[in-house]
Amino acid sequence: MNALFLRQGSEKQEFIPLDPQHVKLYACGPTVYGLIHLGNARAAVVCDVLYRLLKEMFPAVTYVRNLTDLDDKITRVSSQRGISALQLTQEMIDRFHQDIQVLGVLSPDHEPFATEHIPDMIHIIQILLDKGFAYQAQGHVLFEVSKYSDYGQLSGVSLDQMMAGARVEVAPYKRSPYDFVLWKPGQEGQEVWPSPFGPGRPGWHIECSAMSQKYLGDVFDIHAGGMDLLFPHHENERAQNCTALGVQEFVRYWVHNGMLVINGQKMSKSLGNVVTLYDALTLFPACVIRWALLSTHYRQTLDWTDTLLQQTEVCVKEVASVLEPFSQIPAQGDVDPEVMTFLKDDLNTPLALGRLYQWANALRSESFQKQEKEIPSLKRTCEFLLGSVPTLRLLQVLSEEEIEMHLSKRRAAREAKDYDLSDQIRDYLLQNHVIVSDTKEKTSWHYEKILK
Repeated sequence: MNALFLRQGSEKQEFIPLDPQHVKLYACGPTVYGLIHLGNARAAVVCDVLYRLLKEMFPAVTYVRNLTDLDDKITRVSSQRGISALQLTQEMIDRFHQDIQVLGVLSPDHEPFATEHIPDMIHIIQILLDKGFAYQAQGHVLFEVSKYSDYGQLSGVSLDQMMAGARVEVAPYKRSPYDFVLWKPGQEGQEVWPSPFGPGRPGWHIECSAMSQKYLGDVFDIHAGGMDLLFPHHENERAQNCTALGVQEFVRYWVHNGMLVINGQKMSKSLGNVVTLYDALTLFPACVIRWALLSTHYRQTLDWTDTLLQQTEVCVKEVASVLEPFSQIPAQGDVDPEVMTFLKDDLNTPLALGRLYQWANALRSESFQKQEKEIPSLKRTCEFLLGSVPTLRLLQVLSEEEIEMHLSKRRAAREAKDYDLSDQIRDYLLQNHVIVSDTKEKTSWHYEKILK
């Protein structure tokens, strides 16, 4: 399969860029008021695989991922911590970069901040007012949804469903409960910007409209983000861009990754089950986290469980053990053709990972010459999928003298038929990363190798 196919709605469509020489990709980044969670990490990793794939297939790719550094949550958290909004956002941006770089996520070509593009947002809002798609009321500027006949076509959410799902009282200044904010007056303690509509702050949805248009033009190829952004964020983006620009569609292909749940439950602060990427990386190596994030097809819900991580760690260690004797051989050459075929089929990462695992295992029984010949491509494919080549290291918690002392006590226990004590000593050594093996002739041991 030479072409790339992406599922749009109920069917896969061949990806045909506007310019075969230059693909343009936009992704919604996080709102930087706290550490990113595993759901944010999944979106970043999925888009990273897509970005890498596009770079392999096309001469040039421009990838833009915004950072939302303007939000009511930022104001609330910075106030709680007694620091400025700027201090908070800069700290969280630095932490975001550190965490996803550990996962092997490539940097985008542009990473615009919302606060740097207020004039661009004001410009689009003014166009919408001039065209009659927006109106002013009590210091607000709102998009009038009834003026855009295609509203709801992207998400499939009807106006009746929106009304049925409403949980809050409709603001009195709205002409319709469906209308959404483009500009709003600032509240006490918030930073505000001057505008023709009065001092205030932009609405959330207009931010991405302004930044995608500035860096990628009126119409571009792919817009990526989590399924939770499909409605209302992406639906509202579409309404703003299409009406302001006078185009039928401003994005050719949408890529929405599914939700990540914890043991079958949605992550939420009320349940106390929100897992940050930082916390996950303290428990498992980055290559295990990334493999697990790609183990379920991006459009499906990913259930994050201990079993998933344990199984994933076994798979990654198997691949790393095959690569270990060839640590001096660099990753080079082409990405494995079978892996590429799976990825071109709507980013089928589970099958791509399966191919990687089977390939590594098959090399175990091959001659050294064949292994040495294929290792560069295997490593290159690991870098492509996992962001790095998984490697092992010895973990030496106990000295050889300490180990021999415990084994001596264990031999005495076995001779006295005290098998409970014998098992306790073996388990103690295992907990300290010493593997003990018994045969009829002797007992041997070796240090456990763990993933870096």
